[in-house]
Amino acid sequence: MMDKTVGIVGIVCIIKDITQYKKTIDTLKESEQRFKDVTENALEWIWETDINGKYVYCSPACEKILGYKPEELLGKHFYDLFAPEQKKQLKKLALDNFTDKQPFHEFINLNIRKDGNPVWISTSGVPILDTKGNFLGYRGVDMDITKYKQLEEMLREDRKKYRDIIDGMNDTVWVINSEGKFADVNKVAAKLLGYSREELLSMGPKDIDPHLSAEAIKTLIQQMPDDEVQTFETKHKTKEGKIIPVEISSSLVTYQGKRHILSIARDITQRKKAEESLRKSQQEFANLFQSNPEATLYMDKEGDILNINTKFTEIFGYTLEEIKGTRIDSGLIQPPDKINECKELARKAIKGEHISIESIRKKKDGTLFPVYLSASPLYIEGKYQGAIGIYQDISERKKMEEKIEKLVRIDSLTGCYSRRHGLELLDRQIKLSQRNQSPLLLAFLDIDNFKTINDTFGHNEGDKVLKEVVGLLKASLREVDIICRMGGDEFLLAFPDSSLQEVPLIRERLQKKLAQLNKHIDRDYKISLSMGFSEYVSGKPKTMDELIAIADQEMYKEKKKYKEN
Repeated sequence: MMDKTVGIVGIVCIIKDITQYKKTIDTLKESEQRFKDVTENALEWIWETDINGKYVYCSPACEKILGYKPEELLGKHFYDLFAPEQKKQLKKLALDNFTDKQPFHEFINLNIRKDGNPVWISTSGVPILDTKGNFLGYRGVDMDITKYKQLEEMLREDRKKYRDIIDGMNDTVWVINSEGKFADVNKVAAKLLGYSREELLSMGPKDIDPHLSAEAIKTLIQQMPDDEVQTFETKHKTKEGKIIPVEISSSLVTYQGKRHILSIARDITQRKKAEESLRKSQQEFANLFQSNPEATLYMDKEGDILNINTKFTEIFGYTLEEIKGTRIDSGLIQPPDKINECKELARKAIKGEHISIESIRKKKDGTLFPVYLSASPLYIEGKYQGAIGIYQDISERKKMEEKIEKLVRIDSLTGCYSRRHGLELLDRQIKLSQRNQSPLLLAFLDIDNFKTINDTFGHNEGDKVLKEVVGLLKASLREVDIICRMGGDEFLLAFPDSSLQEVPLIRERLQKKLAQLNKHIDRDYKISLSMGFSEYVSGKPKTMDELIAIADQEMYKEKKKYKEN
């Protein structure tokens, strides 16, 4: 304070509490550090560009994805990395977004790595605006989706094989989703019912079968047991209104990653006509009985076989003289484990019940084969006289079903598990390890220089290498171990009840087998493998994706050392 006569007489102090301000500064510093930690350790590449599309920030992940260090990309336009054949089109699409200043998601683009190899990338970004709303550029993230693109190509090939199989069947094939709609049908289904395939894919079972509703289909999917085929008879209505009796065999399958019902329907019009004729006229019985295209027998109300047709003799090998008077449940045409089943069926048949079931029967020479058995009570002048049993040999249909199942489970080139089925088995094994508190070892494996082998010696030679590597793995590992092809030259291995302590022994076994293989094949190149391991421990559980990611990272570390050496 100042007095004009005396001079300075005191000091005025103004004190301001800046505690909140300091907290704000500290919080900002922590946020900046967290952002830096996240961006520098993320598997995805995080970037920023200016208004001209030039990179002003790149996270370290760009080197893993594109092979460039962050400082090598700064100042480059984002479109400089596009593949030449797509650059013009992709550049226009991207710059349109810049003009509109709008967020964009999953912009799929093909880039060229520093080493010249192509890499598919999914790009998402948002505009950067200052406090006044002025456009400063874009901030976004790039994800390497090359493996997914390769998997899509494999799935396209598998879908063609699947389509050839179902379209080659003589029966109608229906794939039904949980909403009670057809997800797929074969050509026979369209031809039999008079609809186009496109029309059927907009319909559901309730549109061709008045006995089934959408709710009934949902309930059927929920209640249908796994690994079991349910067989029943119903009627289908064609586009023109004609009613066709059919026999349906349904089971649960995984289709496009979701639970669906696979139904194979056979037109049983002729069989129904034969059964109806048998019930109507005893006089026509013998002629119709012998002319039935399926193996047929007639038993009395006590369960003794009275007659068989020629088709029965052809399939089972017994003549009428050899089998007449034999009890139907005597075990003559059943394997031992089906005798009790047959006794129960005979009891129902004697009571006049209708029977429809898939089972196994035995020929005279002891051969076992699958059959579809239907039995109907026979009434003459209103009195129950016995039953007619019809046996259809469904061996071919079962083989076709096995082919479809194998296509889903097995990699068609190498014979090991497919990616989808292998991951399903791994998921089960993780749950088992958690329940039993037992360890589980995972390995991610890659064939070194596989692209060079393909480019130099051709894809046929590359296919041979893939088969030989799978053969090596099967010869080196235990039967309980899981081998699945993830795509290209990458494989996932699972070792139940094993831990990281077993890794040296596993490596030793594989290297020994690999040395023998290279010596045996004697080619202008050597096969070598890079592997990374991860371990599931029940006390410190990790998800399947986390375990795979860890093993994948460890594999790339080993591959890097291999290249450096």
